[in-house]
Amino acid sequence: MKLQIVELDRIRIKVDVLRTELLAGLTFSKVAQQTSDGVKKERNRQQARKVYDCVATQLGLVSLTPPDVENMAPLIQRLKSELERMGELFELEGDNKTRPRNP
Repeated sequence: MKLQIVELDRIRIKVDVLRTELLAGLTFSKVAQQTSDGVKKERNRQQARKVYDCVATQLGLVSLTPPDVENMAPLIQRLKSELERMGELFELEGDNKTRPRNP
């Protein structure tokens, strides 16, 4: 019984960390879109992309509840859309591979 509670707590922590990472990625994206400093723009775009790639990979390793999916899906989709707006390229849907943006 206690082992099940500990495992549920571990899963909840992982989900919370992923959600926090997504929010950080969205912040990086926002900064990249709003700054006129080219170096700052590129650095923040790269950080946002790293967050997206990391979270996309980790989501496949965590057991999400339906409410978790409802909460996380719009965040990851929004981050992906913002990255695409900044020139990032992604493979076709269903293909887990992603490509970096063209220089």
